[in-house]
Amino acid sequence: ILQSIHGHDFRQVACGASHTIALTAQGHIYVWGMNEHGQLGIGDTISRRQPALNSSCNGKNIRKIACGEAHTVFLSDRDIFTFGDGSHGALGHGNSKSQLTPKSVIKLSEECRLRDVDCGSQFTVALSDLGQLYFWGNMRSTSGRGTKNVFNMPRRFK
Repeated sequence: ILQSIHGHDFRQVACGASHTIALTAQGHIYVWGMNEHGQLGIGDTISRRQPALNSSCNGKNIRKIACGEAHTVFLSDRDIFTFGDGSHGALGHGNSKSQLTPKSVIKLSEECRLRDVDCGSQFTVALSDLGQLYFWGNMRSTSGRGTKNVFNMPRRFK
């Protein structure tokens, strides 16, 4: 057992194509693996062979974590944070830039309270407390409508 994570009470774990994140009961987040797009969220693009503490969202009460192929999502009580590979709009920040640290998806934070989030290879989906489904990223054949679009901002599924 690795010393950096030995003895922690883990609540969730999520895996991307080549990175892993884990959430403890105390709200600490450990990250490791490939980091070429910043998908570990610790401010650089250096890959980690051992778990490293991601303290960028300390005090935000992270309650859900998810990974796409090379992007990551944290859901707190009030916000959804995304980071990593933004080349297919999977971060929902309105552009295709990669993000090295967690950044709030503003539109969703202002519109509703989210209860769940998950990722596909190059896209992200979120579910609100009112049962509304939001999606963004590379939605080719995944939006349920046969659409062939890439969305850089969250869209509500109707």
